[in-house]
Amino acid sequence: SGRGIGSSISPSAWTDLRESTPGLAALARLAFTVGCLWVVMRPDRVIDPTTQLAGLGIPGLAVATIGFNRVGGDMELVGVAVGIVHALAMAAWLGGIILLGRVVLAGPGDEDLVHAVRGFRRISMPAIIATVLTGLIQTYRLAWGQLFDTSHGRVLLLKGLAVAGMVFVGLASREFIRSRMSRVETMTAPLAVRLRRAIGIEIVVGMVVLLLTAWLTSFVPGKVVAGPQTVRDLGTKHELVNTQFNVRATVQVTERVGANAVMLTITSPKTGLQDVQLEFT
Repeated sequence: SGRGIGSSISPSAWTDLRESTPGLAALARLAFTVGCLWVVMRPDRVIDPTTQLAGLGIPGLAVATIGFNRVGGDMELVGVAVGIVHALAMAAWLGGIILLGRVVLAGPGDEDLVHAVRGFRRISMPAIIATVLTGLIQTYRLAWGQLFDTSHGRVLLLKGLAVAGMVFVGLASREFIRSRMSRVETMTAPLAVRLRRAIGIEIVVGMVVLLLTAWLTSFVPGKVVAGPQTVRDLGTKHELVNTQFNVRATVQVTERVGANAVMLTITSPKTGLQDVQLEFT
């Protein structure tokens, strides 16, 4: 929006978020994120049949709202659907390895830990495939052909390299899990340490990917027209007065390099005007 961090985090500045789809998604994401505290305080709600739907649904909806961050461009509805799948798949992938490294592999244990690691391996592979495929679709939709010409494209290339590294490390760690966990029945302390080290690098690279994703949101993709999302994005109001015809109006321009948006507001007369023309010099 061009405003500073201090003014942007003030709730009084959020009213204009209701005027755009990404803004509404941001408000919904904030509400669902606050709702996640209900799940965090009692993690067993995720497996309790009476609360499981809400325990999984609230965090899932919070992540799904990320799919509405990028509207515009080619195949907009497809982009929203693909964005939702991309966010959920990445959450399952990265969230899964963090849960695995920080909770499941925190120490030795019985066969339940072994089953948890094997189960994650089965879930993570489809999540990796879905993340990569949907990421490629979004890249083609938003920035294909302009990857080297825009800031968004260059950061996207950097993110692509990080994701490729994460995929490489992830596939190696899954193979390590497959080879070391195929015949064991209990999680020994040395095995837990080795597995935790194997996925530690994947977690670090995943956090870098998240940081690059956050950075990307500050840029406009090359194939999305840079227009104002709210009236606040328009520039100073310029008064226009024509006393001969008793016409009073204001004009605002976004005042940016490239294609600009213009708003012409006629305050008087209320009716009767025909063939209105606005001339720029």
